[in-house]
Amino acid sequence: MTQDLAQPLKVIQDSIPTDIAYQVRAEFETADYDKIIQERTRQFAREFPEPLPNMPGADEIYYSECYRSKYLENSPLVLETFNQHLKPIIEAETNKVIIDADLRCYKMTEGGHFRIHRDSNRSDIGFILYLSENWKWDWGGLLLVVQDDDTATVTIPKFNQLVIMDHKYSQMPHCVTPITRFAKEPRFILVGFLRSKD
Repeated sequence: MTQDLAQPLKVIQDSIPTDIAYQVRAEFETADYDKIIQERTRQFAREFPEPLPNMPGADEIYYSECYRSKYLENSPLVLETFNQHLKPIIEAETNKVIIDADLRCYKMTEGGHFRIHRDSNRSDIGFILYLSENWKWDWGGLLLVVQDDDTATVTIPKFNQLVIMDHKYSQMPHCVTPITRFAKEPRFILVGFLRSKD
């Protein structure tokens, strides 16, 4: 089922075969990860050169914290899942032909987060496949996609849910809220930065 939350943002429940989703999740659970902490002093000046309501000012620092598995990003299962299952869905939903994919495999635990940012300079289309189970609203890890000055679309990381963001249609500033100390499992996500044919 596809849910059109906004024209450039699509959320698809039960996106790939359930058995494949569980196989990918199992690899995420056992993989080795490197901790990634980012701290960038000029990012908001570049992202939002004009002052915008409710957006970080140029003097603020961009932070993010997560774990990344480069092993998983080259895993035959992850690559096959993207090529055979995710890519056809994304091409059908966006009506675009994908010519290049930069896949990232992340795990987020207590304190993990991404401050608000845009991915339009990195890709034409972005996607997130959620692989955590039974996530609760107050565990954090919520994806907020800003729609206008006062509203955002909020997406909970639900198992086997696919979020597609068409950056060619809209730049869509977004962030991930910090994971709480009482979250009962990590936030596992397969992320893609995709280039499409013009």
